[in-house]
Amino acid sequence: MKVILLKDIAKVGKKYEIKNVARGYARNFLIRRGEAIYATGQEIVRIERIQEESKKKKISDKEAFKETLRRLEGKKITLVVPASEKGSLFASIGKNDLAQLIKEQLSILIEKEYIFPESQIKKTGEYVIKAGIPKNLIQFTLIVKTNTAKEEK
Repeated sequence: MKVILLKDIAKVGKKYEIKNVARGYARNFLIRRGEAIYATGQEIVRIERIQEESKKKKISDKEAFKETLRRLEGKKITLVVPASEKGSLFASIGKNDLAQLIKEQLSILIEKEYIFPESQIKKTGEYVIKAGIPKNLIQFTLIVKTNTAKEEK
């Protein structure tokens, strides 16, 4: 019996694939649980339309992400934080902090999963940080300054 899977099912197939499975398995398990539907002509057309829309959305999302990276590339972000006299920060700066800084200072939304500092940021100074996906990485600069009176002079 042919069914269209509505979600990924281990050892059966991926979402929206048309699979030929045993009649009892289809009726008593997949369809009853809402994990598949009968593969009628009308449903196949509907699923193909959904897949096409999904492909278009992925392409547009990918283009939007590339544009976001282009806007971020080469930018400098400054962070003023409390630090010891030797320049050690009282708390390290993580991916969440970087994503928030980018949002606040540049009005660019980027998820923390796409930010890759080369090392932990625990001291004042200038850091080159990579962002993006492995095949499409860009760099921007983070300048960490202290807010003590000595540093401002």
